[in-house]
Amino acid sequence: MKEEFKLSNTDRILIVSPHPDDETLCAGGLIQRIANSKIPIKIIFMTNGDRFISSFKFDTPFKRINTENLLDFGKKRQREAISALNILGIDKKDIIFLSLPDKAIKGLYLKNEINSLINILNSFNPTKIVYPTEIDRHKDHKFTSLIVKKYLSLENLNPEKYTYLTHHKLWPIFQNKKNIYPPKTLSGNTWVNLYLSESEKHIKSEALSQYKTQKKLTFPFFKAFEKNNELFIKEKD
Repeated sequence: MKEEFKLSNTDRILIVSPHPDDETLCAGGLIQRIANSKIPIKIIFMTNGDRFISSFKFDTPFKRINTENLLDFGKKRQREAISALNILGIDKKDIIFLSLPDKAIKGLYLKNEINSLINILNSFNPTKIVYPTEIDRHKDHKFTSLIVKKYLSLENLNPEKYTYLTHHKLWPIFQNKKNIYPPKTLSGNTWVNLYLSESEKHIKSEALSQYKTQKKLTFPFFKAFEKNNELFIKEKD
């Protein structure tokens, strides 16, 4: 992993997150770096994560599981995202919630029906785009990746592409080290490092603490991403 993530003052960076929290887990340090450099940035949330039933029941154990309560839960996760990103230096105007159906991104990929994302890609015209890798084991992450790649191709857009890994077996929970390393089975990819300062690590941790609906249930998972660095895969054109 000799290559490091480099930013330019001419960049326009788009970050795509399947659910509220993925962006901070995998790119909280990068987001800070972009914001502090005054580089234009937009952050898109594909879904509100409102169908994470285990989290809903853990957060609101006395509420019934119905459409109204799940939608309210999604709005709560939106508020957490806004709070987390504010700590990372992102203005609310640069946060976009598409509010697509949670756990149904695969169907949208097959139907090719996300015009809102196409409009953002064309209007913002990013020089770099950061999004989930298609080798992620979570279907919403995998198909978010495939959607982004499909629409970039359809619209003839060719930004530098960097992807992040969130779910892969028990990775990275059992990496009891100060740095995060790629899973051994995926070492053949071109991994790019972003090393964080002590201040950036502290601020990332504070931002993650805003995701109270998630951190209470998945504390070890959250802590596994609070390391000295963040990892990205540099995708080929």
